[in-house]
Amino acid sequence: MLFRRIRVNPCPSLLGALLGVCSSSGVELSADGFKPMPVVRIQTAILICAAAALIAAPGGSVAAPSSAPFSVQFEPFVSLYDPARGGLPESQGRLRYAALPPPVDARTTFDGSGTVLTTTTDLAELAGWSIDPARAPALDRHVGFTLRFALQIIEERRLPSDDNGDGLDDRAGWSVTLLASDRRGIELGFWNDRVWAQEGGVEPDLFTQAEGAAINAAQFAVYALTIRGDRYTLDRDGVTVLSGALRDYTAFSGSIDPYETPNFVFLGDNTSRAGVRARLGAVAIDIGARVMLPLVVTPASPGAAFTETAASVVQRRSRAGTRRSWFRHRRSGCSPGQASAHRQQDVRPVHC
Repeated sequence: MLFRRIRVNPCPSLLGALLGVCSSSGVELSADGFKPMPVVRIQTAILICAAAALIAAPGGSVAAPSSAPFSVQFEPFVSLYDPARGGLPESQGRLRYAALPPPVDARTTFDGSGTVLTTTTDLAELAGWSIDPARAPALDRHVGFTLRFALQIIEERRLPSDDNGDGLDDRAGWSVTLLASDRRGIELGFWNDRVWAQEGGVEPDLFTQAEGAAINAAQFAVYALTIRGDRYTLDRDGVTVLSGALRDYTAFSGSIDPYETPNFVFLGDNTSRAGVRARLGAVAIDIGARVMLPLVVTPASPGAAFTETAASVVQRRSRAGTRRSWFRHRRSGCSPGQASAHRQQDVRPVHC
């Protein structure tokens, strides 16, 4: 199943072996560390020791004790939208939907495998989903976090939008915005055949096309947008397709402005110069420290090496923030009528 992490519950004989490995690897952990305590602390201690052992051991393998059965239990990430539960994303409580300006022709339909958003009838319309601020987890970029989403761009249309004269259009019918708790982050634009980053900083470069990559976005795929430190990476079906530096969008000013909002997530059409018909599948977020380890399997014979088969993730969840987002609308290029409409609605920003 998509968006899962691995929890390992070792047997007593393995704990003894790991204690020895920790000692030889320079990681101090007494046997008292495995006395009754919350399961998460036990898991973390085991994984740290195993990581140290794998780094220290030649060839990245560890000699296994004669009896080291592992039981593997899976736990889901924080789900923002699960199509298997049925219904639209906003029906599941963590994402809010908004569309403007009225009257709205934008449509959302659940087709059994996901939600189809259509904003191609009127390119001036905006529609999409943002995370509920009252239920938004703390997104610490120094620790790292990943937004995972399944997406298919069925159709994407746009008006000419070369704002800085570099020959590249600067608007996309589908955008994904992910901001950390300090409001640093990234916004990506999706076309049928390309994904690219929106530039940060100040005008005239603010919200113009930066680094990008050719992809087949018309094919349904699972994306993983990871922020860690000062950089982001975008994986498509497990393969990295784009990476770069985080941006600061706080210079943006208007009556709708989510870029001042920490722990912010948006998926949808946020521009009045493009439209999209897209299918959104599962959306989830992985929050906390990520310790990449091999998944260990029971050796076939005494003394056999542990075998690397998959990556494991240790997560630290945080309490949800409570800051409310008041979106403001971008001043440049918008009519007074648009501005008035935007001020009356809680919705994503307009890239006019």
